[in-house]
Amino acid sequence: MSPLMSTSADKQMVDQGNPGKGAGPAPAKGIGRAVSGGVSWMMLNTAVSRSAGLLSQIALGYLLTAEDFGIAAQAIAFGAILQVMRDGGARRVLIQRGQKEYPSLRGVIFWISAIFNLMTAGLMVSLAPVAASYYNEPQVEVMLYIFATVLPLSTFSSMLSAKLAIDLRFRSIAIVRAMSATLRATLIVVFALLGFGPLSFVLPMPIVAIFDGICFYILVREHPWKLSPQFSRWPVLLKSTGWVILGTLATAAYNQGDYIVLGSIVATGVLGVYYFAYQLSKQVIILLMYNLQVVLMPALSRLNDEPERQRAAALKAARILMLLAAPTSLAIVCIIHPLEDFLWRGRWAEAVLPVMVLGAVLPLNILSVIPKTLVISTGRFRLWSCLMLIDAAGVMTAAGIGGYLTTDRAGLEFFDGEALDPFGIALAIGLYNCFSVTILSRIALRSVGLRLRQLLVSTAPAYAITIAVSIVVVALDRTVFSGLTSLDQLFLAAWLFGGSLLVFLPIALHDDVGTLIDIIPGPLRPLAAATARRRPGGGAEFRALKSKRKKGAAPSGLDDLD
Repeated sequence: MSPLMSTSADKQMVDQGNPGKGAGPAPAKGIGRAVSGGVSWMMLNTAVSRSAGLLSQIALGYLLTAEDFGIAAQAIAFGAILQVMRDGGARRVLIQRGQKEYPSLRGVIFWISAIFNLMTAGLMVSLAPVAASYYNEPQVEVMLYIFATVLPLSTFSSMLSAKLAIDLRFRSIAIVRAMSATLRATLIVVFALLGFGPLSFVLPMPIVAIFDGICFYILVREHPWKLSPQFSRWPVLLKSTGWVILGTLATAAYNQGDYIVLGSIVATGVLGVYYFAYQLSKQVIILLMYNLQVVLMPALSRLNDEPERQRAAALKAARILMLLAAPTSLAIVCIIHPLEDFLWRGRWAEAVLPVMVLGAVLPLNILSVIPKTLVISTGRFRLWSCLMLIDAAGVMTAAGIGGYLTTDRAGLEFFDGEALDPFGIALAIGLYNCFSVTILSRIALRSVGLRLRQLLVSTAPAYAITIAVSIVVVALDRTVFSGLTSLDQLFLAAWLFGGSLLVFLPIALHDDVGTLIDIIPGPLRPLAAATARRRPGGGAEFRALKSKRKKGAAPSGLDDLD
């Protein structure tokens, strides 16, 4: 049984492997086992994508300027807002309807998606000159033209990957996504080396879209474009997708709205520093949240008839994900100061404080994505849309306030006369995230029969331990280690942070660490298990766990969700 969703015997049979042509879901594994494997593979995808993105950003820190990052932020934000109509919201509806309705919906959903993607691409092309005029930046227009080509090209990968998600074939999705992330990160650096500047961020997009389409077609081997559009069904389906489109619009505004607002308030260089900091600090959290939704939404949708099991699965997923998200996000907080000095020699010094603020608060997003995923899984698209609209408005307002608090505009200064921007922007966004988790998550949880207190109790220990360790490490870095070289500081900060967590987390969160070890991808599990053996009492527990695995039994502590 899955560490995240194990209960009584599973009723649904799924496949998470890579069957050949024409193969359907193998009747060998239940939902819980598939979700466990899915989380495992998505963790591996996150690690690969994070590594590729980090290496790419290190290189781009040398090759591009703050102004280049600022222009990229402007174009990508504008494009992301426009592409909210992508798929017409049909993909989410298709996944939410599940296996039973997939055969009858796949053709009509594909054609709805194709038409909406073509319309959105046309809208983006027509508004590209407007965006360039708004930002007073000609390169934004060219970038949006390139961005527009991605929408029709992504129709194939979007629909075919939906089939894999419905069948809970998360291994296949994870492998393709990891390869795509690596390809995109590599191409961005290549184009930057060739001197394309901010265009380097968008030129890989159509190439990656074609790559995704080919990969997912090889895995699924379906031809939904050959099926009838069934226009008579469009009114009913579009009525269902209306709230999804609105929610997607709000999601895009939440993710990109700060860049749009800041583009008209602060200098392009300031926006570039903030964009650089946000990209550096958010990569793990964004990947975790995306992969969480890829795995949990179709799985939780299958449990709509078992609400108690569904709620318990969500809480357990939140505990494990916070145990993973907090250390990976706060690690950058501890090492960013010596890392920046070692790699870029002060070139991105202004990004250090924003990275620390964002890295500290971004794990809290796990507390909001779990309730929202539950809301979507139960088909409450209207509530989800309203919550996302409030969230988007809050982020954009916070960005506006943070952007205004600069030396030039508000006369406010930070340490040693430094301007509040871009630190003020990051601080405002971070404070809003705290508000969002407290208020909006409470509303979402109440709609599915949960309380915020339950979610906080599940996730607070991992976050509290990690933030406490981070504070100590940062304090030591700024005082005791200040006279050392940047490389020595980097090594000591990483060693203290990682070593402290390897001691305290297994002691305080014994069962959750065991669960996390059980779902770690196979190639990495021996390393994690070796760590478990080294802590007090860990050896006996590991031997018991290994013995049960040999006998085919579920690992200790995984027989239920509590």
